[in-house]
Amino acid sequence: MTANQKFAIEFGWAAPTIAQQFPDRDDNDAYHFQQDAVTLSRLKIRGVITEAEHKAATKRLAKAIWKAAK
Repeated sequence: MTANQKFAIEFGWAAPTIAQQFPDRDDNDAYHFQQDAVTLSRLKIRGVITEAEHKAATKRLAKAIWKAAK
């Protein structure tokens, strides 16, 4: 990814998997990032974490994925 490319990632039930969004990633990394995203959604849906906590954690997850994609 070059400095001029815009980074975009989708989360949620209708979003493609992390492996589909980043086909060049190691399958093990993609699997774990996908599980992290699913877990965050599950915790939010079950009321374990608040909307603000979910938003902050999703932002951190996206940063981690972006960093790994470099």
